[in-house]
Amino acid sequence: MKHFTIKLALCSIAGTYLLCGVAAFADPVVGQLDDFQSGAGTWQGGGQLTHTDASKVITTGGPAGAGDQFLQIDSSVGSDDTQAAPRLLAISSTPATEWGGNFVTAGVTGVTMDLMNPNSIALTMRVAFRDGTSMSSPAYVTNNAAAFTLPADGQWHHVTFNFIPTDMTTVGTPGDFTTFLESVQEFRIVDSATASYMGDQFQTQTYFDVDNIQAVPEPAALVLTVLGLSALVAVRLRRCG
Repeated sequence: MKHFTIKLALCSIAGTYLLCGVAAFADPVVGQLDDFQSGAGTWQGGGQLTHTDASKVITTGGPAGAGDQFLQIDSSVGSDDTQAAPRLLAISSTPATEWGGNFVTAGVTGVTMDLMNPNSIALTMRVAFRDGTSMSSPAYVTNNAAAFTLPADGQWHHVTFNFIPTDMTTVGTPGDFTTFLESVQEFRIVDSATASYMGDQFQTQTYFDVDNIQAVPEPAALVLTVLGLSALVAVRLRRCG
């Protein structure tokens, strides 16, 4: 019942977002979900020189099984040079993204996702925010304590990354964390052994799979949302009775 109520709350928020006619690419909204059933959306594989062919949508085998599409990120497509090869990361950049803009006003304080590691070595997963898209743009990245070790077991794992100062570290000089989250230009999901937004490189082709990327609120906000929706339902039920 608890999980159903939480899902109802998130779906209601997302539904309100869509019904209000907000532009498809704007500030993030609690409950927004990328499940890749309609393609890769704004996500693509990242690299030092190119994004070409570094990601693709797999049409079956996601967490829900047959017919559940997911995004596969490739570390080394089309390059024999390990210094130029695409790195193991997924990027969603402005202007064509709902994962940029003002996270603070939106009340988005974390992200959940399903991750799978089809390799023979464990991966170290993090998220990163940047305030630009150039190589020198400063960033906040999940720190070592909050990074998720994704085992090489070929199984889906549901993971949460919190957007709080104690879970993040800086790259460059991005300034105050709250202020930074008011104007995010790029959001990344990376495998990186160190707290970097660049992603690891490999001598051989390496992957990670991702699905159901969803924006979530802080627990306090979620409780208030659930209580508010519960009260609304109760009022409507009384009127129907």
